[in-house]
Amino acid sequence: MVINTEGTVAKRGAAALFLSVFFASTSYAQIEEIVVTAQKRSELVQDMGLSIQAFDQEALSLAGVTDVTRLNEAVAGVSFGRIGNDAKIALRGANANNTFADNSAIVGMFVDGVYKPRASQQSRAFFDVDRLEVLKGPQGTLYGRNTLAGAINLITNAPDIDAGTSGNMEIGFARFEAMRATGFVNVPVSDELAFRFAALYETSDGWIENSAGQNLGADDDLSIRASALWEPSATFSALLRVTTITENGTIPMIFGGPGICRPVTANGLTDPRGPNIDCANARRGSNGVPGDFNAVGPYDISQDYSPDGDLDQDNLTLTLSWSLDSFDIKSITSWTDYSSLFGDDGDHSPTPFERFWWEENIESMTQELTISSTGDGRAQWTGGLYYSNDESFMQFSFLRHTRDDPSVRVQAPDGNGTLTTVLTGTPVMDPTTTYNGMFARARQFEIDTTGVFGQVEFSVTDQFRLVAGLRYNEEDKSISDGSNFNGGIAVSLPSASAAIVDDPTGVFVFTAANAPNHNSETFDEVTWRAGFEYDVSDLSMLYAAASTGFLSGALDAGNILEQQESTAYEIGWKSTLMDNRLQLNVAAYFNEYENLATQFQETLPSGLVVTYSANGGNIEARGLDIELLANPVDNLNLSANVAFLNAEYGVFGTSNPFQVFNGVPQGFITLDGETPPWSPDITIKLGGNYEFDLGQYGTLVPSVHFSYSDDYNTSSFNVDFPTAIQDAYTKTDLRVNWLSPDGSFGLEAYVENIEDEAILQRVTISGEDALPSNFGYPRNFGVKIKYRF
Repeated sequence: MVINTEGTVAKRGAAALFLSVFFASTSYAQIEEIVVTAQKRSELVQDMGLSIQAFDQEALSLAGVTDVTRLNEAVAGVSFGRIGNDAKIALRGANANNTFADNSAIVGMFVDGVYKPRASQQSRAFFDVDRLEVLKGPQGTLYGRNTLAGAINLITNAPDIDAGTSGNMEIGFARFEAMRATGFVNVPVSDELAFRFAALYETSDGWIENSAGQNLGADDDLSIRASALWEPSATFSALLRVTTITENGTIPMIFGGPGICRPVTANGLTDPRGPNIDCANARRGSNGVPGDFNAVGPYDISQDYSPDGDLDQDNLTLTLSWSLDSFDIKSITSWTDYSSLFGDDGDHSPTPFERFWWEENIESMTQELTISSTGDGRAQWTGGLYYSNDESFMQFSFLRHTRDDPSVRVQAPDGNGTLTTVLTGTPVMDPTTTYNGMFARARQFEIDTTGVFGQVEFSVTDQFRLVAGLRYNEEDKSISDGSNFNGGIAVSLPSASAAIVDDPTGVFVFTAANAPNHNSETFDEVTWRAGFEYDVSDLSMLYAAASTGFLSGALDAGNILEQQESTAYEIGWKSTLMDNRLQLNVAAYFNEYENLATQFQETLPSGLVVTYSANGGNIEARGLDIELLANPVDNLNLSANVAFLNAEYGVFGTSNPFQVFNGVPQGFITLDGETPPWSPDITIKLGGNYEFDLGQYGTLVPSVHFSYSDDYNTSSFNVDFPTAIQDAYTKTDLRVNWLSPDGSFGLEAYVENIEDEAILQRVTISGEDALPSNFGYPRNFGVKIKYRF
């Protein structure tokens, strides 16, 4: 299969493989296999006929992975676009760009076996982690729900009855006055019962400096997990986890992040192919203050409104396990209550004009029951049932609390002879509190999901196995949708003499019964997996598989989106060589995604721009993943992870989010044959670590991690324009860990992103065609103190 015929890409790939002998991803401390449960049973990674990367506790620490936002530092082929709380993961040509309302992420996130329905929940729960599993490609058989392009399993530590009373404390100090403290205590109280208590506390001043208000990206977070494990016999166990998460810091960025310059025509109309670049703030009420981040820096803003966020999540998960003579039974029951409210500066400026809010509330219940065979028979099988119920409320709102002067805007011909308003920032003409503009749109959902699944592995011979799986998926969705323009939301404005509103919950009141849009739909699909595994030798395996994925359609603005589907073909080779001194895994794949959701915009007669979802079309992606682990000499651990990707739209289109396209009005843009966002041609992860034995002075482990990514588009509307392109970049992390001889005390010093690369993660398009943006974390450095007892 041809991945890319360009010579530069081929040279980079050859260089990457050559350098992998000397450098490797710090995601692995040594060549030792991790036991995973990616297929609902305990297996070694090298024994599984699918693309999976697994990270244990030590590997996560060495890679500096403390939340999902650093996954792209450890896994080649994973790109990450963040906006506000949302973790928007892209994998193998598909992206989770559109996750508002009931649109779901294309990579499913599971914490202790429980699916997290909101993208904003995916970056939580990263403390006291046992391991992380990244499954590439559709996982429609055993997971089913919203695993169109892959799945991520996060497994937290359970109490240990045999470990005795033990614990760990770690406190770290980093740039931006950051402090992160984590710890756990394991307390067995009998031969049958043990408890574990874990906590995380974070605080910081924020890494986006705001000259007119609070810094953004400030942490003020507390997470606590209490677990209990009861094992009354060798055949039964009950594990209860209770987690509470509270975050009150400032959200890094959403609609009001640092402005990116807009491409415009010669007469100032916005145009993705415009020859000129306009860097002034175009938002109403901003007074047109400069917004060129190249002049002020990508981490510098001036916004009068940067309130604290308000995020709370409570979760209870009960896992019951029975081991019988010929099969195991596992039940996972979970309840989650999640709420998030954060505000943003609507005018992106120090002017007191407009405020935005985004609110999410969801209550979820899930139940999964799996039965898996045990023993050494030719057929190994897993079957199960799944049910979940999600009740969600989501609202976007804004208030304009002073008056601006729109008459300063001029008009220009749009190429078809019609005069169109040039979108420039307007000044505030009356600074007193006068609520002159408002909008709120709310959606209330209920989603019932049912799944019946099974997968079997049959050994035709001792070396050759057939794998087949099937799942029936059904999602029943209902929606009540309304706004203050068309009904469903009542507005109760404070008096002009009252304080400026900081919380929209007392202003906009949604009543589902009064909402004008009520809709419901049932989506169902049968997904499948088929393949084989062939042991070429005791230490190498050839496998091939075909699989499908499913993501239900969405109910949006009275529209019903078609369900999104994926079909994937993969052939791979897994090998262990040189007396386990070398592991080499190679996977080639072809994925096709159909009916993918995209964002459309519509300008109402009032001038308000409304964003909604619609099916955009198809993507075809082909690629090659190479993973190499090496232990050439004792204490030296090397690895390389290289991903080649060639992704392009088939039949695909979206609305033009700008005023004109190629100088003339054009409402719809055809993207056939273009590259989707967050799809670099090549990504490389290299690094290594070496353990120095200092005898009575303990051990010293220096490590290096190097990342390279080719350039890619970060546009939220899938449209390719110059200021949404992240150029090719490198990132290098260095760490030094010291551990005392008895292993009870440790120190770590680190520098991340030595190049201080400001990586553009996502560019969205708001009113007036402003381009608020989101950048990744800048250079960071710090120290950690560790104590284990």
